[in-house]
Amino acid sequence: MFIVDVDFLVHEDCRDEFHRAVLTQAGNSLEREQDCIAFDVYVDQNNPARFYLHEEYSSQEAFLNHMKTAHYFQFDELSSPWVISKTIDTREESNKKRQGA
Repeated sequence: MFIVDVDFLVHEDCRDEFHRAVLTQAGNSLEREQDCIAFDVYVDQNNPARFYLHEEYSSQEAFLNHMKTAHYFQFDELSSPWVISKTIDTREESNKKRQGA
């Protein structure tokens, strides 16, 4: 499993447009990409102009393929003017332990 966490800070006057666009992007990724396992969108409770994405892919290759999709390019082009900063952290799962498993 390959995990991607993205931290977006957007201009406050664009937060609603960004929120709609990122929810569409999440839906497109889950519907159109077989190897996209999860795509969660979170809004910071203390700063509603900060968004966090948590994405899970079957592999790093699947994530690299995600970044080549038409919907990824469309989202990036649409949202870029609204973004102040964007930080991406990635990691690969080595051993998942879950309660009750």
